[in-house]
Amino acid sequence: MNDQFIALFCDFKYLTTKLLNKFNKDQLIIFGYSLNKNDFDYICSDFQLKIFKNQKYHFIDLNNQDINQLINKYQFTKVYITKSFKKISNIQNIFPNTYIEDDLTDINNAKQALVNADINSFYNIAGFNYTFSGIVTHCNHLGRTIGFPTANILTNDSLVIKNGVYLVKVIIGDKNIQFGMGDHWINRNNLKVFETYIFNFSNDIYNSKITFELIDYIRDNQKINSLDQLKTLLNNDKKECLKRMEKYNG
Repeated sequence: MNDQFIALFCDFKYLTTKLLNKFNKDQLIIFGYSLNKNDFDYICSDFQLKIFKNQKYHFIDLNNQDINQLINKYQFTKVYITKSFKKISNIQNIFPNTYIEDDLTDINNAKQALVNADINSFYNIAGFNYTFSGIVTHCNHLGRTIGFPTANILTNDSLVIKNGVYLVKVIIGDKNIQFGMGDHWINRNNLKVFETYIFNFSNDIYNSKITFELIDYIRDNQKINSLDQLKTLLNNDKKECLKRMEKYNG
C-alpha cells in the first residue's frame, strides 16, 4: 500500500460508488461506523459493503478504534469528511484543515427514489442496486396453498421502499443467486413483510439469512377479493417478471 494516505470519514451506510471513485483506492482509508442490524435506513448495505471490501477498499470501523492512535499510525496527506457523518465536529476538532464532501443531496435523492420505486434513479445515484437482508420467517403460508410458496422477512418503518411488487435478485447464504418476485406489504397480522416467490426454487430456507436486490418495479399493490383473483394476479406478475428478466439475466 502507498505510504501517502488519504482519510475519508463517513457513515458506511451512506457510501456510494460515485463518492469512492473520487479517490485513489490504493491511498484511501475509509473510517466510519457499521450499520445497525435492525435499521434499513441506508444507501449502502452490509452486503454492498462486502463487495467494496472485496474490491480492496480499506475500511476501519471507528467503534473499535481510538482516533488518536489512528493519527499516530497513519500520516494523512488529506482528510475528507462527508456532511452526513454523525461526528463531523469531532473530526474537525482533530483535523481543522479538512475537506468536506457534500453527500446530503445524493442521500436525499436516493431515499426519494426508493420511496417512488424509481430503481434506475437510485442506481444512477449510488452506482449499485438497493439491497436489504433478513431472516426467513414463518408467516401465513397462504402462498404454498396456491402454488406460490414464499420466503418472508419482517421489515419495519425504516425500510422506505414503496409498497408493491418488485423483480428481485435473491442471495441465500451469500452464494445462491436466484431471481424472484417480491411484494412489500402489510399482512393480515398487521406486520410489515417483504414476501418473495423465488423462481425455480423449492428448498427449505426457514431461519436462513436472505438478501434481496431490487431490480425493477412491477406494480402497485391491489386489494384482493378472492383466491382466484390472487392466483391470476400472481401468474400475470410472474409472466411480467420473466419477461423483464431477459435484459438482466447474465
